[in-house]
Amino acid sequence: MFELHVLRNTRLKIAEINKYYDVDFIIMDAIKSFITEGPEKGDIVEPNLMLLSNDGIAMML
Repeated sequence: MFELHVLRNTRLKIAEINKYYDVDFIIMDAIKSFITEGPEKGDIVEPNLMLLSNDGIAMML
């Protein structure tokens, strides 16, 4: 998991892969989120959000 957060252009690669998949909707859980460090340690906040979209690229932004 660490490699996903430090590799260059990760967002661009994810967007490129996802343009070939049709989805009905995407659910993103933001019940708890790291605001420092991550993805295994750091300061956590609890925004208590659930996000829903039919656009996977917009969800990543």
